[in-house]
Amino acid sequence: MTPDQLRRRIEDAVGAGRLLAASRDHCLSWLDPTLFEPWVLAAIHELVEGEHWAEIDDRFYRALAFGTGG
Repeated sequence: MTPDQLRRRIEDAVGAGRLLAASRDHCLSWLDPTLFEPWVLAAIHELVEGEHWAEIDDRFYRALAFGTGG
């Protein structure tokens, strides 16, 4: 699946109500191959190809907040 096809499938899932818009936004931000390791892209591809929309929502519905704890 090409990056454009992947993005289109994610957009289609949002349009069909199977994926949250916030999840789409965060997920798409992880598709930059210059920022992330190939395994990250492969994992997202696997989730999208398998139409695991609930899992994508669980992983990407919001950005994790974390700090130094100090």
